Amino acid sequence: MSRTGQNTQETILTPANVNSTQFGKIFSVTVDGAVYAQPLYLSAVNIGGGTHNVIYVVTEHDSVYAIDAQIGTVYAQVSLIPAGGSTANSSTDLSCGDLIPEVGITGTPVIDPTKGILYVVAKSKVNGSIVQYLHALDVTTLKEQLNVL
Repeated sequence: MSRTGQNTQETILTPANVNSTQFGKIFSVTVDGAVYAQPLYLSAVNIGGGTHNVIYVVTEHDSVYAIDAQIGTVYAQVSLIPAGGSTANSSTDLSCGDLIPEVGITGTPVIDPTKGILYVVAKSKVNGSIVQYLHALDVTTLKEQLNVL
């Protein structure tokens, strides 16, 4: 098995329809922090009053966004900063020069499409301590789900 990442079974994308006049950036969305994690895609999500293809974007400001994959509408956004907390300052709290100015959600989340749950780890500063919490969020509302593991 080759490790090229190439999908040799692709039938829709061809050199005829993937070109500079027909293929490219569709939209952009402003978010509240840097994005280091890979955005995730989930098709046929019952959100925003209908069924939509959604991308999930997380930021270093501990935010999660559910965005329409075709037109860029933000259907939901949630901050995972705990009450009374903040994001971690990369230089003063963590001595980290790689992620500036804050560290929140760096790792790519995981989607369980069967349960409709997005799992994400968020780093925050609470009462002077750096903490990390695993969150289980409903893919349609981004509300915390309990007892789903």
